[in-house]
Amino acid sequence: MIHWLLNSIADIPALVQANPPLDWLCEAERLRLDGLRVEKRRRDWMLGRWTAKQLLQAYCQQAHGFRPPLEALIVGRVQDTGAPVAALAPRHRPEGVLPEASVSLIPLVGRAGHQVSQPLPVVAAVPLPVSISISHSECRAFCALVARSAQSVAVGADVEQVDVRPAGLVAGFFSTAEAQWIAQVPASWRDVIITSTWSAKEAVLKALRLGLTVDTRRVSCLCQLGDGGAGSKTGWLPVHVDCDPELLTSFDAGALAGNRDLRARSWWRLEEGFVLTLAILQRDDH
Repeated sequence: MIHWLLNSIADIPALVQANPPLDWLCEAERLRLDGLRVEKRRRDWMLGRWTAKQLLQAYCQQAHGFRPPLEALIVGRVQDTGAPVAALAPRHRPEGVLPEASVSLIPLVGRAGHQVSQPLPVVAAVPLPVSISISHSECRAFCALVARSAQSVAVGADVEQVDVRPAGLVAGFFSTAEAQWIAQVPASWRDVIITSTWSAKEAVLKALRLGLTVDTRRVSCLCQLGDGGAGSKTGWLPVHVDCDPELLTSFDAGALAGNRDLRARSWWRLEEGFVLTLAILQRDDH
């Protein structure tokens, strides 16, 4: 099951006031925020972290029966890939919950750590057995979470505002199958489907912990239309994903033990002029 949450800065106006409340951040996170000098970057970071912590708090309540305070939930980064990781302050771990997890030093920045001065902020925390993904677009933050299990491996999420895309986007970054699929879409929905295709690619590549470091044509995403056309009010719509097997193999070999194949699945929906996409990596049993 994928848990998700979408927030707008309009939902949390306190975050953009002159002196926003920061009591929901731990000390290391406040240090990280101090290193962000561009106002838009600070706003996006706070909105993304607020959304992620709200989602994590609700998940802990549902899955483990406890509701940690927001400041006890830490959203850090995997140092090598920059992928987000969720953790809990050790003193807030309830007795008997996550007994197998040990305290780790979790960095709050990944490979893009040049944005802050050394030493990079780290925090001692207990990693939570979940995969999370965070995305931003035009004063909105979208976060998704999946519990790691024998089958579910990683999640990716992306939000994009529907807009007219550059003419060369499809030709330069989409697969032949994607271009052919888009050409069949009614003209009135083409911008939506181009946006959702790009967004789905990003979600899959985030789940793979690759981002835009590889040729985007190695992941092909065909966003299916609802009965009433693209973006009809039917909730999440499926995306047919065809992923270069080498990307899946390298992820499994580099990040996880096990010899079962991985597959990528994805879904999309239209929400008030924005496209939301989710992707999950799952193991196939043979």
